[in-house]
Amino acid sequence: MPMTRWGWVLVGGTVATIAYLIVPTAAHYPLFGATGVACLAVFASSGRLFGGTHRNELSWRLTLAALTLWSIGDLATTHVADASSTDASLIDAIYPVGYLLLAVALLRTQGPTRLLGFDEIIESTIVAVAAGLVTWAFVLSNHAGDASEAGTALRLFYVSADVFLLCLLAHLTWTRGFNSPILRTISAAIGVIAIADIVSFFIASEEPLVYAMRLFAYVLFATASAFTPAANSYVPHPPRSGYIDWRLVGFTIATLLTPIVMATEIARGTPLGRWGWVIVGISVVSILLVSARVASFLLVQQRQATRLSRQARIDAGTRLWNRQHLLSRFRHLLATIRVGTVSVSVIAIDGFDQINETFGYSVGDVLLRDLGRRMRDFTDSHSLAGHLGGYQFAIIQHHRDAHSLRLDEIAGAIAMAANQTVVINDVGVHVESRVGMTACPVDDPALVPEAETLLQRAHVAAAAARLRQPRYAVYEPSMDGDRALQMRLMGEFENALATGQLRVHYQPRVDLHLNRVTGVEALVRWQHPRDGLIAPGVFLPIIEQTGLLPQLTAFVIDSALERSAQWRSEGMDLDVGINLAARNLVDANLPEAVRKAIRRHRVPPDRIEFEVTESSALTDTERALNTLLTLRGIGASLSIDDYGTGYSSLDYLRTLPVQRVKIDRSLVGTMTRARADAAIVGSTVELARLLGVKAVAEGVEDSATLQALRIVGCDEAQGFYLAKPVSAEDLPGVVRALNDWIPGTAITDDAQA
Repeated sequence: MPMTRWGWVLVGGTVATIAYLIVPTAAHYPLFGATGVACLAVFASSGRLFGGTHRNELSWRLTLAALTLWSIGDLATTHVADASSTDASLIDAIYPVGYLLLAVALLRTQGPTRLLGFDEIIESTIVAVAAGLVTWAFVLSNHAGDASEAGTALRLFYVSADVFLLCLLAHLTWTRGFNSPILRTISAAIGVIAIADIVSFFIASEEPLVYAMRLFAYVLFATASAFTPAANSYVPHPPRSGYIDWRLVGFTIATLLTPIVMATEIARGTPLGRWGWVIVGISVVSILLVSARVASFLLVQQRQATRLSRQARIDAGTRLWNRQHLLSRFRHLLATIRVGTVSVSVIAIDGFDQINETFGYSVGDVLLRDLGRRMRDFTDSHSLAGHLGGYQFAIIQHHRDAHSLRLDEIAGAIAMAANQTVVINDVGVHVESRVGMTACPVDDPALVPEAETLLQRAHVAAAAARLRQPRYAVYEPSMDGDRALQMRLMGEFENALATGQLRVHYQPRVDLHLNRVTGVEALVRWQHPRDGLIAPGVFLPIIEQTGLLPQLTAFVIDSALERSAQWRSEGMDLDVGINLAARNLVDANLPEAVRKAIRRHRVPPDRIEFEVTESSALTDTERALNTLLTLRGIGASLSIDDYGTGYSSLDYLRTLPVQRVKIDRSLVGTMTRARADAAIVGSTVELARLLGVKAVAEGVEDSATLQALRIVGCDEAQGFYLAKPVSAEDLPGVVRALNDWIPGTAITDDAQA
């Protein structure tokens, strides 16, 4: 196996160091100089250290400068005759500068997490001061000889600086996760220098052993810089076992060394004049350093407490108040204000679970964060916005002028802000929400309900908004009973599906050009054994939130196709329209279920029409479009239901494979009284004609509306004026009566029944 570059450097340097100890004294200077220059050349040519990244380039340059200064100092002391004097000199001043540069290099080193901070510097300084004290007490005081005070201070500085650098290296390794071969090699180099400085206390400083050790330290620095980039990777430490924090243990021991040394000197009988000033000085420095460390610790604790307190109040995903803190603020608001009106709005996102299932939780999180930002836009200094959890938000507003307050307008504005398409990762995610709102005056504290009560009323109104279009509602006391009924029906629905309590009724659709019934819309009803016939608007919105919707859809498809086959056998060929919800459009099993039903009942696919709302097609555009294209490929027709209810998009009208556009009853019902609605209906009919699709008007309630639709050229019409939804058994008679009546001027009782 060939030797690596760092191996060659280490072997060559080790040989040179051994040779330094063997060769005659006259050869020391040139050999030391040549080896030192070679090490510096290797270090400089590598251009990397501490991970080899650009962010650590400054650390590499500072380390190179420190080694250069140390090499110059060592060469000078080996060449100048009086370099062994312990007095501070110009040459001695070079070494502290080198230590300073190397310390800055380590402090600037970026490991896997962050740079070393104030805490690590303080702790390293405390340990370094303690090491200097131990060195003075047990080594220097006995071997300093006639050294001057300046020489003594300088030697203490060298040992303390070595320990300081080793502590910084230990912090990089153990507290910053920078566990690489490079750092271990540099630690060994600093350790060798520290040993050399301590050995110099016992032998003459010009002895070859001291300089050989320093020379070997330069070899280790060069070796560290010669590692390959692969060795620069960070190797995490294995998890520590046990409960001992060795960092705290070392810090505590270093702090206790001052009284230990003082007790030792007293026990040894050392005169107070020889060590008192040192102990006093070290004690003052230690106390200041420990105080700084404790202050830093307390500051960190205070910041963490502040952060935890904020996290306890703020929802991390939306940056809004969480439910607990929102209620606390709401209670305080109700207790302090005595003028105006307070309104509470609850915003619930429909189909949020489906969004998570389709796009993933990360997209759901982005969606919540975007909605949180929009909810904040409705708040001011007297308002609150919060995330109640899951897919629900709340906005609490204080209105000083109660006379001009229009709750429906506020609720509509909030709904409009929430019902937007959000582009996430180049995918448009449509959000459909519902808004429930309630309000109360706060002039009389005795009449103000509790915060929880107001919030619960807003929840009830949001549930009632499922049945409305637009989907917002202001709380009314009667809604409490409706909500209780819906919850009871939700629990009974599975049994109703299993025991045949569901019925499918059919509402005729009239072709205004042929003046005859050409199709019907299948509408599910619940024949409840106690409550009688329950309309779909009462139970469908809550069933759509459960896992029973696919079974319900399959039941309606099978029933409608069975009846269609029966009517065809009786000579009545009608299209059958079946409504699909948003969850149906992302059900991968739906197309195959339709194929099986078509084969089972032998109904031509082109006699089946699936109706989808614009909002359901926009919820998950890609999957919905794939499902619609598959159904169209089977041969079924497609129509957009409730067109014009606020989610209209010409782009989707162009891209969705539809054959009919059903104009919503909210526009059709007012077109004879509102010129704007009449213009919208006429424009929609013309647009449908240009696109080659049929326009169907829903909600025709009187003859004037029917006549107005004929004038604008509407293709088909549907509504109570023509015929109400009827059972499958009654439909043939209603269709015959309606076909006989349409050319005339009056409708028979049978047709209206």
